[in-house]
Amino acid sequence: MLYGHSAGGQFASRYVVKHPDRLRGAVIGSAGIYAMPDPTVEWPNGSAPVNKTVYWGPSKEPQAISVRPDLNGWLKASALPITVVVGMDDTEPQKKRAGHDGSTRLEFARQWVTSMNKLAERRRKKGQVRLVVVEGVGHDSAKLTPAAQEALAEALDGG
Repeated sequence: MLYGHSAGGQFASRYVVKHPDRLRGAVIGSAGIYAMPDPTVEWPNGSAPVNKTVYWGPSKEPQAISVRPDLNGWLKASALPITVVVGMDDTEPQKKRAGHDGSTRLEFARQWVTSMNKLAERRRKKGQVRLVVVEGVGHDSAKLTPAAQEALAEALDGG
């Protein structure tokens, strides 16, 4: 099982699509960026390959980084019990993100859940990704924790 809130939710959305075979389920809380199943957008915001040069470590020598996501990871993840938990009031405008429609974490969450389930449907599978919107809560991990705990318990119990 995997849980992450905010930046941890961003990590969780990427991990579930890169390593779905390692998980029984996940809860993603209020992520600001998701790994969308969009082959026109480069990883980590989409499923298109990315090649970059980074300057890392004390030597600052250039290092080539290549990530080649497999859209089957998104398909496998869509069959897992994944719950996205976000507050109804998590509506602070965010900067534009590649592959993301809207401008708030709430809108991004809705888009990812819909995209994941539509991907499954297009492949004649049933998506298991769901959205839980908590009334009266903004970007607050502590206030979203009960909904996240419930979703984790449901996934462990088999849905």
